[in-house]
Amino acid sequence: MKKVALVRGNGLTKFEIQYYEPLIDNFEIWGICSLNNPFSIGGLKINVKKLPSVYDLEMFFPNVFKLRKIYQRIFYYELFLQKIFGLENLLKNFDIIHSADVEYFYTYQSAKARLKYDKRLVITQWQNIPFAYGFRGYNFVKSKRFKKIVEAVDVAIATSERAKLTLVLEGFPEEKIQIVKPGVDVEKFRPMAKDFNLMRNLGINEDDKVILFSGRLQWQKGIIVLLNAFKLLVMDKDFDGNKLKLLIVGGGQLLNWLKKFVRFLDIEKNVIFAGYVDYDEMPKFHNLADVFVLPSIPDKRWQEQFGMVLIESMACGKPVISTLSGSIPEVVGDNAILVQSFDFFELYKALKRILSDEKLHYELGKRGREFVVKNYNAVDTAQKIKKIYNSLI
Repeated sequence: MKKVALVRGNGLTKFEIQYYEPLIDNFEIWGICSLNNPFSIGGLKINVKKLPSVYDLEMFFPNVFKLRKIYQRIFYYELFLQKIFGLENLLKNFDIIHSADVEYFYTYQSAKARLKYDKRLVITQWQNIPFAYGFRGYNFVKSKRFKKIVEAVDVAIATSERAKLTLVLEGFPEEKIQIVKPGVDVEKFRPMAKDFNLMRNLGINEDDKVILFSGRLQWQKGIIVLLNAFKLLVMDKDFDGNKLKLLIVGGGQLLNWLKKFVRFLDIEKNVIFAGYVDYDEMPKFHNLADVFVLPSIPDKRWQEQFGMVLIESMACGKPVISTLSGSIPEVVGDNAILVQSFDFFELYKALKRILSDEKLHYELGKRGREFVVKNYNAVDTAQKIKKIYNSLI
């Protein structure tokens, strides 16, 4: 059986591996990550190997120290953050090396191993902004490191049309690029009855209207915009403010600030911070929601690269509201309500519309489920990846 190394640094996740697990009968798949992989990976059906990385050194540089800024300047902005020690030697034992995004140092290491040991290299590209390499910008694509990756790659899998065009603009041969969009387990993420024990634990009543957000609590995810829009909704006389609940799943750097802001807005009774939730439990949370919201905001180096939470919620039959950021319009098509990023008023109006119009609510949820089953089934995604792997053997 051919061996595949999924090289992911500090980014090995259950939501990505769900469309590699269907391949375990055909390939021996290993996920390779750093020692300090921040995502829960317990229960994966693939093998996992952890190696030390530069990223793991971050724990030795507390935020209060100036040394941390020096560390970030050297290792993050110089793009060495994801260097994995011992990786190249390990990769000689695999037939196919499958890395992610050209900017990470482990992708460069994967390219060197591919050429040294005559293996095959696949790269999944999520980044959808051309030349988004910090202060290096377009100069990075002129580097020996970048050219080595272009030389070594056999297939570049773009997760969206924007990701493909990013690679094309940066100089990757178009004939090496294939678009394979991520998939979701539509048997796990499906419409289900509400979990009343979970509702009780969260303080949600049966007649509450629940707005769900799931993601990292950082500025780019638009959580501050959502709170402003939600406050307007609570104030709206067309609703019973006491029955409106905003359920926030996830953690991140803004958590403490957000809790203070919620107190300032006087909506503490309406906002529930659920914290980190294991991926396997997320279908229960999606099925509590009346509407899912991802109010993503782009910046100069990042825009929403896909938005897996969108298709997860749509798979559960939930109407979705999001923004015109990055690949989101391509991902959801006409099966969601999209507003401009950073526009709290339009977001408020979209929320009011979906919570007031039962017909629209039902139609969007039904259409979204059908759309995901047809276009983002993890089994179908796995088959496309299998075809690529087989073409390289």
